[in-house]
Amino acid sequence: MSKEVKNKNTIFVKSIAKYFMEFLETDFHKRKNPKRSIKLKSEDGLLIGLNLDKYKKFNNLIWKEISHSFNLHSINEIKKGVYKSDMPEGLLSLVNEKISKISKQDIKRVVKKISEEIKDLSITYKDEYETGSNILLENIFLIIKEDLVNLFIKKIEKSLISLEISDENEIYAMGEDLSNILLELIKQKVLDLFKSLVNNNKINFVKELEDTFTLNDVNFILTEFFENFKFNDLFLEIFDIEKNKNILDKKEFYLYFCDITFNKIKYPIFYIPFDVRKNNNSFTIDFDSQIYINKKALEYIVQEYNKDNSKKGGLDLISERIIYLADHANDLLSFLQSVINEINNFFGLDKNIDLNDDKIQKAKSITCSVSNTCYICLFDKSDEALVNDYEDILQLLSQGDDSVLGVAFNNLINDFIHTEPKTFDAEIYNEWDGLSSKDKLVFNAPIPLNSEQRRILSALNKNDCKYITVEGPPGTGKSHTITAIVFDAILHNKSVLVLSDKKEALDVVEDKISETMNKVRHDNNFQNPILRLGKTGNTYNQILSTSSIENIKMHHRAVKKEFDSIESDIQKVINTLKEDLEAKTLAYENVNIDEIYEVIKLEDVINVSREYFDIEEILKRDNSLIELSEVLKF
Repeated sequence: MSKEVKNKNTIFVKSIAKYFMEFLETDFHKRKNPKRSIKLKSEDGLLIGLNLDKYKKFNNLIWKEISHSFNLHSINEIKKGVYKSDMPEGLLSLVNEKISKISKQDIKRVVKKISEEIKDLSITYKDEYETGSNILLENIFLIIKEDLVNLFIKKIEKSLISLEISDENEIYAMGEDLSNILLELIKQKVLDLFKSLVNNNKINFVKELEDTFTLNDVNFILTEFFENFKFNDLFLEIFDIEKNKNILDKKEFYLYFCDITFNKIKYPIFYIPFDVRKNNNSFTIDFDSQIYINKKALEYIVQEYNKDNSKKGGLDLISERIIYLADHANDLLSFLQSVINEINNFFGLDKNIDLNDDKIQKAKSITCSVSNTCYICLFDKSDEALVNDYEDILQLLSQGDDSVLGVAFNNLINDFIHTEPKTFDAEIYNEWDGLSSKDKLVFNAPIPLNSEQRRILSALNKNDCKYITVEGPPGTGKSHTITAIVFDAILHNKSVLVLSDKKEALDVVEDKISETMNKVRHDNNFQNPILRLGKTGNTYNQILSTSSIENIKMHHRAVKKEFDSIESDIQKVINTLKEDLEAKTLAYENVNIDEIYEVIKLEDVINVSREYFDIEEILKRDNSLIELSEVLKF
């Protein structure tokens, strides 16, 4: 292949890789806006993200994890009821404003109704103090709720719902709790007054109630209640998002931290994928081993900013979009800070964002704004994997046409564009058709295979067969075929790399391989040799640990002694099966099809005539053949 052709091939591959990389990173139908933006609701209104500012305790732990390169594991478990959101400051100001507007007349009106209730029930239940006391407290609870609490909550209800802080059920529960707290304020006084009235004691119970149930006390209780009131539960919100993840297609969890807003669209600056596993009343979280910079979004904003302001330049620190945690075990936060500082300086923001301070911070300019807010959101993980692949392809191709990847792609393009791949269909089918029945039915494989899967393995063993396409709808055996290919390679002392952009597909193949290997293992503690790349908590260290290597060596020495004997036994079983099949085939070769046809025809005649007789009895007679011939005439 000439150097000129190689160069054209490389340019072609670079163009394709760049095209698909841009396609995956942008909303291709909207002027190539970056695809990864912060969205809390899907187009169908499903919850797919949440702002963690409202969960102060959890938000603080996130920044501690970031400062320690996600090695503290302090947020790897989210339990129900542990992380709850505080009331937003704006809403709390509204609540305090409404509390200040409660008047003495409002309190007097409630006290008057309570006093009337005490007076009436003291007469009705004069001889039944215990019963009267219980009914009295229930009625006073309703008076406080209907004439004070519900009237107050109605003034802030729209704000609670519009901010999506509470729904109708939570608002009802809030009213119940607040009414019970206010009842406790006068409960003992009410019971004392009721007892005095039942005993005909003369007292000024209205004044005593007014002295106990005062405006200042009510205001204090309301203020303290709402300042300490906890709304959403982080566990329940993640539960909803996880449920919606199963509804939506190919979505995975991401932690976004720090955002930049441009043209009213908010983009994450940094993000890290994580897996979520649900237990009874908690979620277990496993973070990935690398953080990503939202390079495409930042480059897009820089491009538009330069265009609008007639400027040039860019952000130097975002040239590498992947930050490996292992490489920044001790300086991750300082590196992230340097990226934020560069963004701050480039766009001329009005203040610095200090990542060492976990309080909510926001810096802005005329063009954009940046904050240190954290989010949990869903996004398409398969796109992320493909973007990484295309970026790696572009980087490796930049090393020249003679690089390993350059040579591979040149051969690939040459096979499919400049020439035509050699087809093996006819050759494989001819070989299959030439096999005897025993060779088609008896074969050495750790899993059962059909004829088509056998032919695929046969094609793979052809020296010139480079590419094989296996297609079919779900459930037709594609994963089973891949498993067969893996085992065929293993049996020929080869290493295998199985690639897929879908985690679920790899899960199926891994389970099939593990299940088959487990059947032949005598030791359950034997280390599974499968290494899942890109999977959180992979078994790389276990596979290469000293104990695992020694265990493999020990098993190998033990099996090596019996290897020839095992191979011989396998071959004997194969030969026995083939001999049995051959004997069975020879036996059936003597069967006369015409005679079978006559028997079937005779059975049909007998069935129609409904005249049954014992064939064995007839055959005992001397002239049985003549009698049977007569029967056949019918």
